[in-house]
Amino acid sequence: MSNNVEVRGVARLQFVARFSQVLYVVMGATNALLVLRALLAQSGANEANRFVQFVFAVTDVLMAPFTGIVTGQYTDLYTPIIAIIVYSVIVVILVNVMVAILGRPAQVVTRDE
Repeated sequence: MSNNVEVRGVARLQFVARFSQVLYVVMGATNALLVLRALLAQSGANEANRFVQFVFAVTDVLMAPFTGIVTGQYTDLYTPIIAIIVYSVIVVILVNVMVAILGRPAQVVTRDE
């Protein structure tokens, strides 16, 4: 008589871990671009520079939902900060929901033969 041990749910846990890592990397890159945009805008960066144009073009899409929330002198500083906070909260909520739904512990099943 031998015991066979089977672990169920490991692939699911690996998926949750990998997908969480991907979300956090995307969030980090997004946040870095938004911080860079705020720094470039506040420092009066030359908008004719290709790098500055690239950063602004990429982050325009990310900032579109938040345009008009802040007006006045500090629009270029506070709008990216608001976007960073909102996007970070969304990612944390997504990861926590995914862990709550899919992150059940793996089950160890032993079978006697």
